[in-house]
Amino acid sequence: MNVTELLERLVRIDSVNPALDERGRGEAEVARELVAVLDGLGLEVSTHEVLDGRPNVMAVLPGEGPTLLLESHMDTVPQPGEPIPVRCEDGRLSGRGSCDTKASGAAMVAALAELAGGGEPHATVVFAATVDEESGQRGSGALLEHLPHVDGAVIGEPTRLRPVRVHNGVLRLMLVAHGRPAHTSHAHRGVNAISAAARAITALETGIRPRSHELAGKALLTAAVIRGGTAVNVVPERCEVLLDRRLGPTEPPEEAIAEVDAVLERCREAGDDVRREEPLLSLAGAETPADHPLVRAAEEACGAPSEGAAYCTDAARLNGEGGIPFVVLGPGDIELAHTEHEWVPLDEVRRAVDVYVSIARGFRS
Repeated sequence: MNVTELLERLVRIDSVNPALDERGRGEAEVARELVAVLDGLGLEVSTHEVLDGRPNVMAVLPGEGPTLLLESHMDTVPQPGEPIPVRCEDGRLSGRGSCDTKASGAAMVAALAELAGGGEPHATVVFAATVDEESGQRGSGALLEHLPHVDGAVIGEPTRLRPVRVHNGVLRLMLVAHGRPAHTSHAHRGVNAISAAARAITALETGIRPRSHELAGKALLTAAVIRGGTAVNVVPERCEVLLDRRLGPTEPPEEAIAEVDAVLERCREAGDDVRREEPLLSLAGAETPADHPLVRAAEEACGAPSEGAAYCTDAARLNGEGGIPFVVLGPGDIELAHTEHEWVPLDEVRRAVDVYVSIARGFRS
């Protein structure tokens, strides 16, 4: 299988997550392309609709010994203002989703093709392409409902082909500040909800200390989106703030929520009506022990020691809810993901095929 050609076909398909951009077309067309390729390999293939018209894809290649899951998501973040041209030149392929994370998915399918061709014994391999990783990770959550027992999972994300065995989680909260409207010529008669929200943000940024993990780095809090006001001559009576709070691998989400609540309580005691709503997303961090056989197999295949990451992946659900040991591993650089210059080195994509094949042949539970 020509992995470069498969990757280019996948990148040319728009699969922007519609939860992030209402114009996004979602993952259905990518799913159809993958089903056609996997059917052509003679594998047992199934699809499971997770959201309206947005299915997960799963395929099984029987083998010996343990069962290994190769998982990668199909959705992408939106294009920048000037869409990234899909271009294959100078040893790289550019385009939205090229490294995050269609390169991993294409390399996993090519690895299945090589394993299916015979040769050395290998583990039973389950391949899964999931939806919605870039928003709520509902695809990986739904995958657990249909997944057979697996002994370990390789999660495809851009790691420069270095295995990641631990990463942070994520907590997303909506804060709402309430005020009282008034004409701005008599602003003193109103209560400015935007000002109250600003004070709450400052209190959170100064009152919550980032946690730090030796491998996963800092777990930070960011005020990422703010919405408030109706007109320039009206004191705003409502302001909403979306918070992104990263969670250390050993940090329970409940403790992080309680810490936010304590800061907001102090804001209310000072006179600002600021409250939080129920979490929009709450995913604990994930970790696989350094001596786990999957970690050792990945380190041997990559010729590199395992690392940690500050971001969050589908492993948060597969490990946190499903208890599945994991490594995150794939071609490309996370620093290029979600940027206006996203690309992936093609030699790394080709090497990823060999790495995934090596793990499937070397993994012993």
